[in-house]
Amino acid sequence: MHPRDSSCEALIALRAKKRPRPPPWRPTVSICIPVHNAAPFLDECLSSVLAQSYPRHLLELSIFEDSSTDDSLGKLERWQETCERGGVSCRLQSHRDLREGDKIRKSYERGEEVLEEQPFQGPGGCGFAKNRAVLQSTGEVLCFLDADDIMFPDRVERQVDALQEKGPGCLVGAGFVRDPADATAHYTRWANGLSASGL
Repeated sequence: MHPRDSSCEALIALRAKKRPRPPPWRPTVSICIPVHNAAPFLDECLSSVLAQSYPRHLLELSIFEDSSTDDSLGKLERWQETCERGGVSCRLQSHRDLREGDKIRKSYERGEEVLEEQPFQGPGGCGFAKNRAVLQSTGEVLCFLDADDIMFPDRVERQVDALQEKGPGCLVGAGFVRDPADATAHYTRWANGLSASGL
């Protein structure tokens, strides 16, 4: 029998214990919002961003206002000040901020992509506005929110926790609740029933 080595015992004891986990990763999160004629919904939508349990200094609103004909832009400009006073940075761009190079739009002719050099004549559509919001964002993580939707207060925090659990390169989704409850019931059942592999 060999005498017990105290350094060996210490190593075994260390391995037997759970290693301390590093502090949780707290990335900056850009909440990307495309906006077109959404003035009636913006107060609730943006209030739900300010109500997030995730640290405000790690949140960024990245909004593209897409040629609205209502007071969406004016409302967003007022909210920009409110968000920044509340500790949430806010990047707001509208169609009037686009530079000449930004005005090239893609179109498709017989299945082939054709670039048309023409002035941007909005609205560009939800996909265009969402892409513009992504382009101007600076966060490590993107979170998408439609202008007529609201978030539960723990949405961002829970989704970042899920990212930590799954690791880099994953996509995190969430179920949703309709108001009124019977609005698009078939779609709601389908979307909320998707499995991870179905996404």
